[in-house]
Amino acid sequence: MNKRQTNPNALRIGINLGLLVVILVLGVLIFQWIQPKEPPLEREQTYTVTLDDYRYYQLEDVDYGFVLARIKLSSNQLFTLDLQSMITHEQIKLSDTLLYSAPLTGAGYHLSCPGTDEVSGLLANICVFIPVLNTQNGELVLKVNLDRPYNLSFNLRDEQHHGTKAMLGVDEVISTYNASILSYRTVSTRSFTIVDSEGATVEAPFNSQSRVLGFQLRIQPLNNSTVIETATLSILGFGTFQLVNPEYANDEADSLIGINFTTAGNGYLFFEITNPDIDLSALDPSSMTLSVRAAGETVFVVAVMAP
Repeated sequence: MNKRQTNPNALRIGINLGLLVVILVLGVLIFQWIQPKEPPLEREQTYTVTLDDYRYYQLEDVDYGFVLARIKLSSNQLFTLDLQSMITHEQIKLSDTLLYSAPLTGAGYHLSCPGTDEVSGLLANICVFIPVLNTQNGELVLKVNLDRPYNLSFNLRDEQHHGTKAMLGVDEVISTYNASILSYRTVSTRSFTIVDSEGATVEAPFNSQSRVLGFQLRIQPLNNSTVIETATLSILGFGTFQLVNPEYANDEADSLIGINFTTAGNGYLFFEITNPDIDLSALDPSSMTLSVRAAGETVFVVAVMAP
């Protein structure tokens, strides 16, 4: 029986066709590999901004109001919280409120909201402090600038949202006086004296770098009498400064400390400035705040105005 013989031409044709198929497949794969890939379509970033709750505070010993509000911001993509993007209708950035919050925290107020702050890549649940300069306004508007402006509105006349000192960790105390600043100036350290151990009046000792700022105040008792017990001076960016030693007398003016006011009267509070970097002649009045306390009372915050 004869075996079937293989046709050499047919074999060569089959091999060539196979090689051609392989070359075509490799060509397609290489072409797809070297082709520039189109970037995936990016999702548009969107935000949600909501007001959770708020309290409006208008304290009798502070000449401005403020709101403590819990707000929530979320996005479908990662974002960074930026308080500079939050601006009130009075053009106050929430990143620049230390001038208003520092005197309050220095006076013992706890500026916090119920709940817990939470900040992650997609969510920010925060408590914000919002000053209100014009306390006659019935509404506060906070603009949050993200992909577009988001406006949050606060009804300042809604008593259900009014806060109290007790909510800020301070007992409610009816003040026995009003205080206002009439003027302020630098005072020579050489004008202070003290009685030494032998009973002689001598110049009071100061540090060589110490300087003194004197504030003239008018005290108006509201009831029978009031006694100013202590005070501090806060200078924005430089910290808090204490009174000159109360044992020092001044040749030019009377100190208010320890005086029992039964009627309206004037006097001085003297503060020792120990930071040599402070240019007293160039200080902005709005950067200074006095915190004055009468005996048995909470602190009375007095804003410094231009003389």
